[in-house]
Amino acid sequence: MPFVSAAKKAKKDTMLKNRNSSKKLGIPDAADSAFDAETPSSDSLPSPAIQDEPLPPPTIENEPALSIPEAKPQLSDEKLNQLSNLHKTNVIKKQLAASKKRTISAQNKLARQARSNKKEEATDDRTLDADDYQEKDDILEGDVVPPVMDFPSSQSSQFTSLPTPTSSKLSSKSPQDLSRSGLYKRKKAHDESVKEDLGSQYRVTDSPPKQASLKDALRWKVRNRITDEAYADLPREFFPSLTSLKKFKNELLDRLRKEEAGGLATAIINYINSLDSFDLENVRVNIGADKGADTTKIIWYLVDMIDPLSPLNLHIDSCYIGDETRIKLKPYLQVINEVIFLLQADPIETKHGLKTFTCFWIADCKMSGESLGVQGGSATCPCHYCTIPSKEWKNLKTLPDSALRTIEDLQASGERIEEAEASQTLTPSNWQTEKTNKSVKATPMITAIPLLRFVPPSVHILISAINTTVKCCKEKNGTDKVMIDEIEKQNIKYHQGTSDFTGPNCRKIVDHFMKHPEIDGFVARDLTETEIDQLDEAIKAYFELIDTNYPDLPGKKTKFHILRFHVMPFVRAFKSWGKFSEQSLEHIHADKNACDRRIPGNTEAAKAKQLQYFTDQQLLRVYFASH
Repeated sequence: MPFVSAAKKAKKDTMLKNRNSSKKLGIPDAADSAFDAETPSSDSLPSPAIQDEPLPPPTIENEPALSIPEAKPQLSDEKLNQLSNLHKTNVIKKQLAASKKRTISAQNKLARQARSNKKEEATDDRTLDADDYQEKDDILEGDVVPPVMDFPSSQSSQFTSLPTPTSSKLSSKSPQDLSRSGLYKRKKAHDESVKEDLGSQYRVTDSPPKQASLKDALRWKVRNRITDEAYADLPREFFPSLTSLKKFKNELLDRLRKEEAGGLATAIINYINSLDSFDLENVRVNIGADKGADTTKIIWYLVDMIDPLSPLNLHIDSCYIGDETRIKLKPYLQVINEVIFLLQADPIETKHGLKTFTCFWIADCKMSGESLGVQGGSATCPCHYCTIPSKEWKNLKTLPDSALRTIEDLQASGERIEEAEASQTLTPSNWQTEKTNKSVKATPMITAIPLLRFVPPSVHILISAINTTVKCCKEKNGTDKVMIDEIEKQNIKYHQGTSDFTGPNCRKIVDHFMKHPEIDGFVARDLTETEIDQLDEAIKAYFELIDTNYPDLPGKKTKFHILRFHVMPFVRAFKSWGKFSEQSLEHIHADKNACDRRIPGNTEAAKAKQLQYFTDQQLLRVYFASH
């Protein structure tokens, strides 16, 4: 028999006694009347295992009369409907609350997956946002509940539907918080994902961001002209400190200066040895000089390089503050002349084998005339290639070989002029000596390069052609406006105070021709024989057009004379004109001006600092271009 506690037993006995006493008095039980069919009778109840003696029946005389409770009133239909609707509303509220909780949980899981995968995963499934919940809560929690609130099944399913987060084997922890095994598992999962999405030819590599080397950082700083102040603000996580970078730069500059300390020949040979390869047996070197702003630069570069006209291939041999006069140039050009003799004398052993050297001189007409001792401008014979007087150029159709100058002729004429100056017979009233010597004013300072290798200045010839053409169009008083209208369409302005175009504006006009493929620009490359013939025909056609329609256009322009009679002999001899251009020499003036702006001031000390800073920067730019 199961054990029954004493408390339960006493409670059960009390209930039975009360029930029996109520039946004896004939008092109906309200609960029994309400649920008569469901409540079993007292006779059917099992009797307790242990029964105490029954209590004596109460005396009716001593007991107060028991009040019979009235039956509870039944609920109205309206109240029943309200309770029913409230029951349905509570169910929907619970569903929405659970849906909101699951949605937020799903969104958090998706966010953790996105952080773990280090990318954002777009999904097309619509997720419930806070505005949706707020709108539905306002309806359900209003002051007035409508009598009937039945939601369509489709709308109910919309409330309870959730976006299923994509399954991922990756942990939501950051890589720093993972164990070694966890990190390995995550990397393996990434590898499998990449293989599945991109194919087996792709794989995940471990290449975390690292700090740039001192060499790479200095290369980037020099090429992009980054100031020290701007570099100091860069994150140290990726860039070395400015102090370390300056120390590395000074050490590199000291080494580069030592390599060039032996002079021009040593600098050229060391540069060739530093190249990864140089297969040509003959090394062609362009050497030149030009004045820009307040400084004169003497430069050199190798002709047969990739992109030879780039300023990154331009080496500075010397740079001084002053004009391009004979007195200033002579100490520098005398040394260069001796170096050229040395380079061209015999083959020289390099890392890439024995090499022969061929040197060329690049400069504008003024600098070339100064280095050769020939008068320019309005002189009787201003061309340093020939002795034809300028007044005969207009009617000159062919150039006789006897009219060509040579270095030996210039040397002899210059010696006669210097002897006359030494004997003081050359006075302002007796300039006939110079006239009889074909406008030679001194001995040439460059004698190691023959006149055939004095390159016709392509940039200055083109600028002169444009300036002269524009001037001619303006002087036509509007009768020939076709060309000037085309120039104005290019938004090109005259230089203030002059009637000529500046170099940058002339470059715009030249760029206009480059954009039209029907005009071959014969760029900086070796030309084929067919292209050389085409260039010859183009020059002849140009001057035939001028002679026919604009006979006064060239006038006594030295550059027009050089273009007509001295360009093609050079091109046929060396198979190119553009590769020997003075373009990079002219461009270096703009680089010098940009460097000067870093160090303000007009004092001698400031100019000396500007000059040193410019030469150091160009030395580094050339070094990083090939290393």
